[in-house]
Amino acid sequence: MNTPRTFILLVRGVFHKRDNYMKKFKKYRAIGLFLICIFIFAGCSSINNKNHDTQNASKNEKSQIEKDIEYLTSDICAGRGPGTEGNEQAANYIAERFNEIGLEPLKKDYVLTYTKKTEKIDPNKITLEVLDGSNVVDTLTYGRDYIEVLLNDTTLTLPLVISPCDYECALLVEDPKESAQYRNNNYVKLIIQKNSNNSRGGSFYNDFLQNYIPSISVFPETYENIQKYIGKSIRLDADIDIEDEIQKNIAGVIKGENSSNALVISAHYDHVGNVGDKIWRGALDNASGVCAMLEAA
Repeated sequence: MNTPRTFILLVRGVFHKRDNYMKKFKKYRAIGLFLICIFIFAGCSSINNKNHDTQNASKNEKSQIEKDIEYLTSDICAGRGPGTEGNEQAANYIAERFNEIGLEPLKKDYVLTYTKKTEKIDPNKITLEVLDGSNVVDTLTYGRDYIEVLLNDTTLTLPLVISPCDYECALLVEDPKESAQYRNNNYVKLIIQKNSNNSRGGSFYNDFLQNYIPSISVFPETYENIQKYIGKSIRLDADIDIEDEIQKNIAGVIKGENSSNALVISAHYDHVGNVGDKIWRGALDNASGVCAMLEAA
């Protein structure tokens, strides 16, 4: 498995029952997405009519799917990054919910473990500086100013440019979609792209990534600021630890009339974690899918 997942195995002998489950899953996935939108907009407004608090208490009580989404996107789970305490909390929560729902464990319990190489980025082991000659004129902070897209052990100092050239350089790109076309460029040795949607790359390690051009994304305010350094040099020094981490799949079973047919429904529950106080909560990727599975079960 490439990423920690939740599984519900439906062992059934009648296909129309399986179809009913899929309809329920799609329905609750849509509900989950709708609730996420409600959470977002609820943060922008408040209701102050206290006279109806008592009579509306039952209406205001949170549904189970709301509780599930809130937990998986909470500070406790801290973005559910693989190999983190937050990911462990999410796995335990999902296993507990499987038990509450009444799903049978696939084996002796709901947890299936496997080992996966994972990148461990220590903010103290990565530096990004702007140089004017040999003088450091600016230092960017990991997690505040920029985040990794593709990164391995790297030490380089390159001139910052806004278009490819015939010498080795660090290329500043506004549209991340344009980055792919430069990955095979012989002279582009570092891609710095604008992070317009506050996203972050994953932390699972793949051997082939070691052959990729290092890429980082800078947040919008930093992107505007860094443009004034075109023509100066960028120095990147990254020491990335690769560790074997035990990951957990969570699997439950709904038994049917016989075992002649089986349907496996899965959704990954991990996300990209956090850097300090900055959390990538992963409501859409993929708390909504996990919660839809739980509700449909």
